Amino acid sequence: MEKLIVEVLLLALKAIGTACAVWIVGWLVGQVVKYMVTKLLGKIGLDEWMRRLSVGRAIRRTGYSAHEFMGILAAWLMYAIFGVLGIYASGYVAGWEDLTLYAYTALVVYIGGFIKLLLIVIAGFILADVFVGYIYRSTELRSEMQMLYPLAEYLRIVLYIAIVVFGVEQSGLGVGVLPQLLQPIIWGVTAIVVLFMVYLIVQSTKAPRQPV
Repeated sequence: MEKLIVEVLLLALKAIGTACAVWIVGWLVGQVVKYMVTKLLGKIGLDEWMRRLSVGRAIRRTGYSAHEFMGILAAWLMYAIFGVLGIYASGYVAGWEDLTLYAYTALVVYIGGFIKLLLIVIAGFILADVFVGYIYRSTELRSEMQMLYPLAEYLRIVLYIAIVVFGVEQSGLGVGVLPQLLQPIIWGVTAIVVLFMVYLIVQSTKAPRQPV
């Protein structure tokens, strides 16, 4: 009995040691990736380009520049990947098949799906901002801009929602109820924009007062 307990403890220590070793390597890899991504994106002038987009301005509100934010994001992705790999390695060393299966599923389905979703959302949001920015640049008249602003922002929101739904579907995360949950939001935003447009039309049709 004592021999069995000792074997189990040694096996557990071996599994924990393996996981810790993988996690340490993952932390080092994350730091290297963070440094490389930050330096590379900083040199190519990502901040200047992202500052023109809504996504870039949202990133600035977090207190980080665009290249710093991307570096931190890349580092945390490495931490997550190696975190799951550490669990997988510990289960493999100890012969715990259920643990390795759970870790493999988490790595392939959830982390892999999240990376797909992240790439689709970032690329899609940037393209949506570029498209809406092109709409704004298509007019220079103040009266037209007043009417165009709510429509352009409504289009931006709808594009964002469509991109998120598409990203979730392509990622394979299995959030099938998301489109149904977003439908009330879309209808609510649509109603607000329609009411605001009606208000602007009514205001524009009012005749200006003649000076006495």
